[in-house]
Amino acid sequence: MHKFFILVCLLGTTSVHAEIRVVSKISAAHGIKEWSSNIGDTGTHEQPYTECAELEELDHTFLCASYEQVDMNRAMIRASIFVEGDFGVAKGEVIKSDSPIIEAGLIRVGGHDLTSVDLMQFYTSAIKKCETDSSFCLNELEKEFYRDFFLPELAKRSQFVVITFAVNSRMSWDTVVSHELQHANYFLRPLYRETVNQFWEQQVADSDKNEIRNILSVTYDVTNDFLLKNEFQAYLVQSNPEESWLAPWVKEYRGPLMEALSRVEYNPVQIEL
Repeated sequence: MHKFFILVCLLGTTSVHAEIRVVSKISAAHGIKEWSSNIGDTGTHEQPYTECAELEELDHTFLCASYEQVDMNRAMIRASIFVEGDFGVAKGEVIKSDSPIIEAGLIRVGGHDLTSVDLMQFYTSAIKKCETDSSFCLNELEKEFYRDFFLPELAKRSQFVVITFAVNSRMSWDTVVSHELQHANYFLRPLYRETVNQFWEQQVADSDKNEIRNILSVTYDVTNDFLLKNEFQAYLVQSNPEESWLAPWVKEYRGPLMEALSRVEYNPVQIEL
């Protein structure tokens, strides 16, 4: 209790009203379309607005829906870069809150997937660097996310996953959500993860592995083996995989991968449109 109080105090107060609410559990298969519509109808959203809900189909997973894609990314992109080492930044490096990399990613990134452990590591690292250089301090949307959602939830449970999407986005919400759901599966389901890893090692041709690495290396740190396999499976299993970065390999590998996953009693959630 005392530790939680200290962490919240370190966040201070925000000068911008960015609202984030925790709402009732939602079905990824049946509830997201209406939920997205309701968020879009809530108001003009002149200030950043986000809702987070636990998913009925996947325990220990929160789906957070922001009204605007740029607001979602201002709240999450530094943490994702810290965890994954995207955009040419080394994994574990905290970038400054005014880094040009952030502006470049505001409309390029459609969703995020982070474990509570990773989110906490970014938080503590940013807070530490902030003590000596204010350019590393949390921005207003990051403060809202940690103070009003993440830290209160972390006080209730030790581990969970947060995945995100935006209602007003350059990318279709169903594609983004289905992609991020597969990341949550990879994080939380050991047998799912083991099946994907085995498939990558034994079923994917070395020449294809090299080409896939080259394509994903534009944004991802493909020297991170965990990240590489996680993105490989998410792009193949997601909705509309033919429109993804790994479209050339959908015909050859998606079916066999889905068959392998079905043998361990996993079937991807079909999102109603």
